[in-house]
Amino acid sequence: MIHRSLLAAVAALGLGVLAPSSAALATTFAQSTEAERVARADLAIHGTVVEMWTEQDTSGHVVTRVMIDPESVLKGDAPDGAIVVTQPGGELAGLRTIVDGTARFNVGEQVVVLLQHKERFDTFVLVNMVQGKYSIRLDPHTHREVVQQIVVAPHLEFDHRFLPFPAEEDKVFLDDLVNLIQTTPSTERPEVSR
Repeated sequence: MIHRSLLAAVAALGLGVLAPSSAALATTFAQSTEAERVARADLAIHGTVVEMWTEQDTSGHVVTRVMIDPESVLKGDAPDGAIVVTQPGGELAGLRTIVDGTARFNVGEQVVVLLQHKERFDTFVLVNMVQGKYSIRLDPHTHREVVQQIVVAPHLEFDHRFLPFPAEEDKVFLDDLVNLIQTTPSTERPEVSR
C-alpha cells in the first residue's frame, strides 16, 4: 500500500532517474513495512516545516536540523512547541556532505514524520531515514490529502510542490496513514545498560 510509492522511487533509482551523487556517503538500513516503522516510532506528528539549518553536532559531524510545527500528534508524547528533527549531512561553510537515504524537506511543506528519540543526543531522528517521512499534498481529483514517500537524488533540486502524483492505484490518503499510526501497537525497545 504505502510502500508502493517507495518501491517506485527505488525502481527509478535503479534505472538511473534518481542517481546518487558520487560524493555521497553510503548508508544502509533494514527494509521494513509501514506497520513495523510505525510500531518503532516514539513519536508521530502531522505538521509543517517552518525552519531548516545546518550545523556541526557535538562530534563535529555536519547535520541538518528540520523544525516542524505540529498540527497534531498522532502517536506518543510530544514536547511543547516545535519539534526539531536531526538528519546527517548538509551544506556548511561551502562544503556539502551528502548521506544517501536522508529525507528531503522544504520550508512550508506539510508532512507526517515517524520519529525516534535519541536520548544520548537529546534529538529526534526519522525512523529508517527517508522511510520515516511522508509528504502531504492535496489530490486535485479527489480533493483528499495524499501522502507520498519520495526519494530524490542529492544533486537534484527538491520542491515538495512539484512532486509527481502517484498512479490512481498507488495513492495513499492521509486519513488511511493516520488510521494505521493510531491502530498499530508500539514495539518495546530493550533497556540499554549504561
